[in-house]
Amino acid sequence: MEGTIIRKVGLMMMSIILMLAACGTMNEDSIQIYNDTDEDIEEAKQVFENDDRLRKAVVVLHDDELLAGVTVGTFERFRKTKIEKDLKEKLEKAYPEVEVLVSADNKVVIETKKMTKIKDQQQLKKEIKKIKSLSEEQT
Repeated sequence: MEGTIIRKVGLMMMSIILMLAACGTMNEDSIQIYNDTDEDIEEAKQVFENDDRLRKAVVVLHDDELLAGVTVGTFERFRKTKIEKDLKEKLEKAYPEVEVLVSADNKVVIETKKMTKIKDQQQLKKEIKKIKSLSEEQT
């Protein structure tokens, strides 16, 4: 009887450890990039992959604008503005000729993700303006 209880507790503890380990890292699937320019997006990809504070990133590079919606970790949400500023500085350094917008707001992440499916250039420009206005709103 004692052996089965110890096995059950051990199995439960092992599954909790595995779940926590899986949730703690950002993998390549959590970065979505839409690029319709001739810019090399590898530098931006590296910026997002190397930042442990992020859980997900959606990036749109269109004309001379780079929009990035990021989801931060649970305990990092108190430093969203600092994370946004750090990422923006890194991306501006990597892409000096491109206007960069980085936001950790969930509305921006959702709208940016929707933008990755748009193929019409005029519709894409409208959506970029919409996202810029969303990022300026105070919630």
